[in-house]
Amino acid sequence: MHDAQFRRTKKGGKVCLDPVPPEEVLVSRETPNDLKKARFVEHRCKKTISQIREMGYTVPDDLSDDETGEYNQERLERLRYDDDDVGHTDDSQTPEKQVWLCEAYIYTDFDGDGISELRKVTKVGKHVFENVEVDAIPFVTGTPIIMPHKLYGLSIADVTMPIQEVKSAVTRRSWITSTSSITNV
Repeated sequence: MHDAQFRRTKKGGKVCLDPVPPEEVLVSRETPNDLKKARFVEHRCKKTISQIREMGYTVPDDLSDDETGEYNQERLERLRYDDDDVGHTDDSQTPEKQVWLCEAYIYTDFDGDGISELRKVTKVGKHVFENVEVDAIPFVTGTPIIMPHKLYGLSIADVTMPIQEVKSAVTRRSWITSTSSITNV
């Protein structure tokens, strides 16, 4: 007879994907079809001061941003029919004040050894919360039709839209012709 104790550890997890609107992502121009080869990638999103504190960052009382993302043309078009108050600025320092949180991934020689390493820089305006070395950029992109030397390619709609416009024009023309011949009878 032996007394034995066993401990069973269940390892589990799941993959979580968060879609990111294209107007919130900045990518260096020379980026080829692979985002992992980009020299610079930045994700800019609106967060409240309370949300930034929940992420574990110490937020100063006078935190402010540059608000340049507020007037991005694509963002304005996307939010045009929403009730979101685009362009609203809140000068208060309440926990619900919204600011642009920037999470940038950049290859740079930060330690001066002559070799660029990938760094994650998290900031609001000129206040840097984090500047650490990381292994990879945590973003992926996808496109159905890849275009050479472009990060974003074409969608199926981009390819089929001209055909649909021709079909619609032919259908409308034949409908107009048939109704005009009926009225002439």
